[in-house]
Amino acid sequence: MKYLLTFAVFLVSLTTHGDTLTQQGIVGTWVPSGEIPIAEDVTLYRLEITNELSATYTSLEESSKTFQCKNMPGESQNAVFIFHCFNEGKHTKTLTLSGWVSAKNGSKRFYGHEYFLGWPKPGATYGGIPVSFKPNGT
Repeated sequence: MKYLLTFAVFLVSLTTHGDTLTQQGIVGTWVPSGEIPIAEDVTLYRLEITNELSATYTSLEESSKTFQCKNMPGESQNAVFIFHCFNEGKHTKTLTLSGWVSAKNGSKRFYGHEYFLGWPKPGATYGGIPVSFKPNGT
């Protein structure tokens, strides 16, 4: 149910607030927006995306963990961004993200899911945890 609600909010946001984010529109530093309910034990991250669409995904906890991510562009969905994130050279997270720019005031939001790879056992995929970001400083 939570995932259905997340998807519904995302669709409404896209249809009522403006255009989808482009490659140029996602470059920069993104922080959690707090717009999607999450469990208390979920780690929040800052996402920094370069002009080349590589990214750094850093936890906001005291013992911060950083992942180096690379964009894996799809052939048919140029507004859906898939990032494979690596820790110590091992692909351990995948982010699937899309977003919108408000037609009214130009504000941006980035929504999607975070998946863990190789947990709880090697070869397994876990998660689909909803994530939401806004540009840093907004």
